[in-house]
Amino acid sequence: MNAVAVPKADMVGSFFRSQIPNNVFLCIILIYVLFALDIATTDMILSLGGFEVNHVMVPVVDNVFFHLLIKGFVLIVIVGVAQWSELKLKGSGLIMMLVITGWYSVVVMNNTSVLITLCGQECPFFHF
Repeated sequence: MNAVAVPKADMVGSFFRSQIPNNVFLCIILIYVLFALDIATTDMILSLGGFEVNHVMVPVVDNVFFHLLIKGFVLIVIVGVAQWSELKLKGSGLIMMLVITGWYSVVVMNNTSVLITLCGQECPFFHF
């Protein structure tokens, strides 16, 4: 009998990522980072007297914990839809994730430009 031992790290990795292709998994990590940056920059804008432009998010952004909770729920939905679409049509989940990544990259860049404008020369968050 030829038994092959599977290293422990491979077992853990295969358990958590068994149905997610590598490209989609990397996009999930990138969206997670972009969500965190969106929350952080939005919180900084609000602390400097700015306001939330997205009317749907106005009741959410005042509470950072609730904002994190909503973004976490959205990320779970995105991952579920990406996995489902990958099963239906190979590559469709990746395309969806790339579109969402592009959108949130624009959101974070916009928030950063608003922060720079609000800060002027004396910014407590950025030191140029």
